[in-house]
Amino acid sequence: IGELRSGSPRLVELNDFIRHLHNREGLEVLSFSE
Repeated sequence: IGELRSGSPRLVELNDFIRHLHNREGLEVLSFSE
C-alpha cells in the first residue's frame, strides 16, 4: 500500500496527461466529422 501511495501522484499525472490527449483527439475528430 505504501508503494501505491507513493506512486499515486505519478499515476494521477499520467491519467490527466492521457485524458488531455484523448480530449484533444476527440475534439479534432468531432470538428473533422462536422
